[in-house]
Amino acid sequence: MSSTTKSTTKTRTRTSRAAVLLAAVGTAAVGVATLAGPAEAGPRDVDRPKVTERNHDFGRNWAAGAPVNGGHLEWELSGGRTYVTLSGYHYLARQKCGRVRVKYYDSSHDLLGTDYSALHCAPGNGKTQWFVTEHFSSRTVEHAHVDVVNAQGKLIGGDTADFD
Repeated sequence: MSSTTKSTTKTRTRTSRAAVLLAAVGTAAVGVATLAGPAEAGPRDVDRPKVTERNHDFGRNWAAGAPVNGGHLEWELSGGRTYVTLSGYHYLARQKCGRVRVKYYDSSHDLLGTDYSALHCAPGNGKTQWFVTEHFSSRTVEHAHVDVVNAQGKLIGGDTADFD
């Protein structure tokens, strides 16, 4: 074998070894990243707010004149922000009108924001329901009031929840 051929063979061998080593390091890095999970994911909390008032209710799974369970108020910390999502059914009866209101507060109980569902009205004397979803995010939200209010905004009933 000539010296040029030996030199080329050594260079190819070094290149092949480097490629194998680089591939192994890359595979290990991907494995570690996969085990760690999403870098932004944080603590989660789910509360179950429920309002049961005459002709105005909020929750899930209606039975015997009221929701059996509360709705879902999901809290998630991600990237330094807390994301809050409320979902559940707004139940109305006897031609009553109202909406679901969510007020968001910080740890000092300072109001950060308010969300309202659409105004709903029961068309007759029987129960009618609407699915409601509200979203909010803030760096300081820690507490929420989930309320049912009438068409004029007067409080009918409510429940509170904290990001634990």
